[in-house]
Amino acid sequence: TVNSLASNLNEILKEEIKPSYAEPRPGDVRDSFADMSKARKMLKYEPLVPFSEGLEETIRWYRGRK
Repeated sequence: TVNSLASNLNEILKEEIKPSYAEPRPGDVRDSFADMSKARKMLKYEPLVPFSEGLEETIRWYRGRK
């Protein structure tokens, strides 16, 4: 969720990030039911890196580009 992403960013960046919400726009996805269980079962797929660790690595990479 947006709130869990903000929470992860707050931890990594040591800052207070508050999501700002706006009215939906045409074409926005209202609900998402993303589920990895089918990929795990059919493709034997398992993420190698936890989300928060990948986010932290991405931020480190981005900062290193400057």
